[in-house]
Amino acid sequence: MKNFDADFILGIDLGNDTSSISCFNARAGKPEAVDLSGGYGKPSAPTVLQYLRETSEWVFGEYAVQNEGADNEVLISDIIRNLENGERAAPYGESLGYAEILGVYIRELVKNVKTLNPNAAIAGIAAVAPSWAGERAKSDLRAAFKEAGLGDKLIGLVSDRQCILGRYYFDNYQKKAARSKIMTIDFGSREARAGVYEASITGAVVNINCTASHFDVNIGARAINDAARELFEKFYHLADGGTSARPTRQALDSFAYKHRDLLFQRALKPIRLYFNFTYPPTQYNMSARDIKDFVTPFEVQLTDFIETALKKAGFGSKEAALREIDDVICVGGGFEMDWAKKTARDFFGEKRVLFYKNAKVAAAEGASVVAAARLGTIENFKEIIIRDKNQLRADIGLKVRCLKNELFTPLAERNSFWWQERPPKYVILDEKTDAPVTITLWKRDAAGDVSRLKEITLQNLPKRPRGVTKLKIAARFDARDSMTLLAEDCGFGELFPKGSYSQRFTLNLDVNRDAPDLNA
Repeated sequence: MKNFDADFILGIDLGNDTSSISCFNARAGKPEAVDLSGGYGKPSAPTVLQYLRETSEWVFGEYAVQNEGADNEVLISDIIRNLENGERAAPYGESLGYAEILGVYIRELVKNVKTLNPNAAIAGIAAVAPSWAGERAKSDLRAAFKEAGLGDKLIGLVSDRQCILGRYYFDNYQKKAARSKIMTIDFGSREARAGVYEASITGAVVNINCTASHFDVNIGARAINDAARELFEKFYHLADGGTSARPTRQALDSFAYKHRDLLFQRALKPIRLYFNFTYPPTQYNMSARDIKDFVTPFEVQLTDFIETALKKAGFGSKEAALREIDDVICVGGGFEMDWAKKTARDFFGEKRVLFYKNAKVAAAEGASVVAAARLGTIENFKEIIIRDKNQLRADIGLKVRCLKNELFTPLAERNSFWWQERPPKYVILDEKTDAPVTITLWKRDAAGDVSRLKEITLQNLPKRPRGVTKLKIAARFDARDSMTLLAEDCGFGELFPKGSYSQRFTLNLDVNRDAPDLNA
């Protein structure tokens, strides 16, 4: 076992809304979250950067949000969401890609850790890769660490599920039976996700098979925050009698961020809202009934979500699930709300339901555990290996001509989940379209070998010369073995306006024969 007592072993979870960082304490033998709030008592920080033009300085996290609206400043948010889309920002006149901007944010995060011990070195970093991240997003994440001057310290990008389960099994693997069944519920910003896992422990390695997963983009914490902002706006107009102008989105976002904890943490207790972003300021007394009416629909949604996840896992009844599942792990910022914790506890009853002290930082803590294990710091604990039948084992895409070469362009990327949303791709046909055009769907395996998968025929295209038919092609999986392609005409300049052409294809991939094998 290697000794890194004097060094930092870090786990970083970069979320689009908030981020967190954890340090594995080698002396104490456990991960510890780092307070990023600058005295506000929060273990995570908003993933927001503010550039102050007057002083040419960057401000990050809580400071940036609290300082929003100051003169002569530029606020940059949605940093993670803008990875891989090629967009850029110009906070001080110079155009920056979002990987570069994220590099600035990472550098500021790590500065907070360094203040704990300025003389300590960084032994290694494991970063959480969101489940939706494709290869380009992961490449941008690596580029961001390089931009922060930490590229050589990055041990690897680790899936969020691997971090969460790593955190759990680090605490429990010596107590667990050789085989166990675990359920995770991740109530994050983008969506709610659940998985059921069968685990077997062999020595220092935990092998895990994901037997079922479920997600819902409609009940993520972001949707709840949006609803809270709308509610606060409603009460603001009730308070001022409807005489004031509609407050700006910026003012409401800032107000909701600062006050929503009152709504979520003090359920069934009246609260007083002070609207101090207009003159004269107003106030509104929010009753316990107001809070109950707001929270109840979300409680119902979360309960329905859990029930659907258990059905997808093949449990015939709630009682059967409670008998077979050993532990339920609840993580994600949504579980920092009291009503969400209560909903999970009420559903599972006496079943062991685990809430980490800081639900949002559980992934960062798990990442620091993974980093410590890979550095050889943790005795008798080596690795979490997850296999998931819901992930693609190969890229699926088209070959697109670029100058004299044909380049493989993925429509669905390897290791992504079948249920993920995928951005469309745009292609220009190299053939005349006065007759049906056949295009080939290809697969690319982990070794980079490309082979033919399926052929589809485009019928009734607008009749145009070669090289002037631009199509938007979108791909989605309706199930693990059912892929839908949608091709639409985009037009080509003023000479060839967009037509009405649209064609849909449903492809049934034989999971026992065709790659990608979705039964991995």
